[in-house]
Amino acid sequence: MNPANPPVSSRSSAPALATETFTDTNWSRFLQVSAVGILIPAVILAPVLLWALPFPEMTLWRSFVGLVKIFFFLVPIAVIVHGGRPGVEYLKRTICRIEVFEHGVEVRDGQGALLGETADGSARVSRANLGTNRGMYGAVSLAHRGGKMLLTPPQFLGAYPGLPATHGTWRVVPEATYQLLLRFAA
Repeated sequence: MNPANPPVSSRSSAPALATETFTDTNWSRFLQVSAVGILIPAVILAPVLLWALPFPEMTLWRSFVGLVKIFFFLVPIAVIVHGGRPGVEYLKRTICRIEVFEHGVEVRDGQGALLGETADGSARVSRANLGTNRGMYGAVSLAHRGGKMLLTPPQFLGAYPGLPATHGTWRVVPEATYQLLLRFAA
């Protein structure tokens, strides 16, 4: 899937009014990058440490293990900080992609397969109240074949009267996308 050419709806040739892609950490790649970032510098720097610190009890193995212990904490933190930046896609995997069109909303998985669309009833958008430990806030619930998502704007809104609190994970979408989704709320 080419990010420069997003998929176009199967029902319309019009481009999407809004597209949101939700990603998560790809933990297998995170572990691979961390392991390489720990082991290679430790192998290279162990002889240097042995030469620089000529203690009688210091061996090549002890200097290697000491460096691995140090890098075990430093490298994953550096990978998390760097991997959280926009544009660093290697450490991320796409969970789903939401596209809002004039005719409705489509939800696609990470490979681009259709999980649901409001036009044929396989996806449903509704108003919801997000329940948190700080209170209730207005949200949009998007139910599809892959599950259910709660979407909120960057600034929390007041709760919708008469709706119960829905607890769970939520994703933040831009205000304009949130307003477009509200148009299709049942």
